[in-house]
Amino acid sequence: MIVLPEKAYKYMDPKWLRHLKKTGEVRISPLNSYEEAKFGAEVGDDFEGRTSLQVSVGRYESSKENDNDRLLRMAGIQTVNSKVIMENCTIVNHHEDSNYFVYCVCLDRGSDIQKSFGSGIQIIHNFPAYIRAITRELNKIGIVLHDAGACEYIIDRRQHFTEEDFTPDKKELILKKPYLIKEKRYEYQNEFRVVWRYSNNEKISAPKYPKIKKEDIEDYSYLIDLEEQERNKKKRKRKKK
Repeated sequence: MIVLPEKAYKYMDPKWLRHLKKTGEVRISPLNSYEEAKFGAEVGDDFEGRTSLQVSVGRYESSKENDNDRLLRMAGIQTVNSKVIMENCTIVNHHEDSNYFVYCVCLDRGSDIQKSFGSGIQIIHNFPAYIRAITRELNKIGIVLHDAGACEYIIDRRQHFTEEDFTPDKKELILKKPYLIKEKRYEYQNEFRVVWRYSNNEKISAPKYPKIKKEDIEDYSYLIDLEEQERNKKKRKRKKK
C-alpha cells in the first residue's frame, strides 16, 4: 500500500513556478537524469538508483549441502558437496534500480533547501489529491504509479551486514529500495519521492510534462515566489516611511 503525506513542499526556480501557474505542466523527471555537472552538487546526484550491500565476515562455515546458502549466493560462490570457510573478509554487491520517473518534494520548509533549489515554493496542502491528478494524466500515456516513500540517507549508500545476518535461523534480509536511497550529506532535504514507470517497463529516456487542470493546482496548493514576496515587503516598508 502506498501512503502519501498530507502536506509537502516543492522548491524550484521562480521561472518554473510561473510556468506551472501559466501552463499547468508538471515536470516528471527520469530518476537518473540529475547529473551533478548540470544541476550542481546539492540538486544533482550522479548515483541515483544505486546502493551497495557490504557483508563483513569474521568467520563463516557453510555445510556441504549449501544449495540454499544465502551468503554463498551473494558472494557468487557455487560448489558441489563442498564445505566453504570464509575468514576476515568483506563481500560487496552493487545494485541499481533506476528506470523510473520521479517527483521529489520536501517534508519540511527550510532556508537551506531554498538556497539549493530556488525561491519558488509550491506548498501542496493536499498532496494525495495532487498526485492523483498527475497520475491520471500519466496513465493516459502508459505510465503507472510504482511506489512512494521518504528517502533514507546512508553513508556511501552502503547497507552493512555481518555473517550473523545470514545464519539459517535468520529471516530473509529486507533490503532498502535503491530509488529511495540518498547519500548522508543530503539528509537536510528531508525528501519524499513519488515514483512511476512505464506499464511495459520500457526504457525511460526523457522527462514527461503531464498537464493538469489549473483548478487542481489552485485547489491543492499555493504558489509563492519568496524573493518577490520579500521585495514587496521592502516596498511596503519604504512607503510607510
